[in-house]
Amino acid sequence: MLLGGRVVERGSLLSLPLRALVLGLALTLGLPAAPSAANGTPFNVVLSYLNGVSTWGPTSASGVAEIATRDGEVRLSATGLPHLSGEQYVVWIVDTAQGVRQPLASFNSDGSVARVDEVLPESIPERDWDIVLVSVETEGSRPTTPSSRHSIAGRIQPPATSQGQPAELPRTGGPPTVPEGAPGTGSIPFVVFFGALLCLVIGGALGFGLARFAARRSTP
Repeated sequence: MLLGGRVVERGSLLSLPLRALVLGLALTLGLPAAPSAANGTPFNVVLSYLNGVSTWGPTSASGVAEIATRDGEVRLSATGLPHLSGEQYVVWIVDTAQGVRQPLASFNSDGSVARVDEVLPESIPERDWDIVLVSVETEGSRPTTPSSRHSIAGRIQPPATSQGQPAELPRTGGPPTVPEGAPGTGSIPFVVFFGALLCLVIGGALGFGLARFAARRSTP
C-alpha cells in the first residue's frame, strides 16, 4: 500500500490502534500506587527533670531524644548532666501500662554536653511506649530494669495532634505516606480503566483514519 510516497504494509496500519492501546495502557498502569501509612514513624521526645519520674541529678538538665522504632535508631542530645565515673547513663523506652522497660543505649557526659547516635542490631518492638527515661547504672553493666536513680525523662506524645489530624512526618528522604482510606486513593482503578478506554478509542480512530487515507491514495 502506498502512503506518502512510501510503501506501507497493511498489517502495519492495522497495528497502529493496537500500539496506541498498548502505549496508553503502559502510561495509565504506570501510575504509582498510593503508598500506605507505615508504622514505626520516628518521634522526638523532650527530656527534662520530670516530676513523678526523675529522682536523681540536677533539675536544670534537659535534652531531646529522637527514636525510630522500625529502624532501631536512637539519637539523644542533652545538656547539664554531670560526668560519671565508674557509672554510665542508659536510655530506656518504657511502656508503663504493661511494665515493659527496654534499654536502648548507654553514654556518658563530658560535664556539659552528652550525645548518643546509635543504630541498634534490631528494630524496637511496636508497643504503647509512653516514656523515654535516662537512668544511672554501673559502668559496663547490661541492666534489664532501670536503677532507682532516674535522671531526665520525657513523655511520648500520641501521633495525632489536638485537632485530630496526623502529626507531621519526619523528613526521611522517602515519598510521603498517605493514610488508608484518604480521599482520592480509591479512584485509581477508575482512572486506569478510563485511560485504557480513552486510548482504545483514540487509537482505533487514528488507525481507521490512516487506513482510509491510504486506501484513497492507492486508488488510481
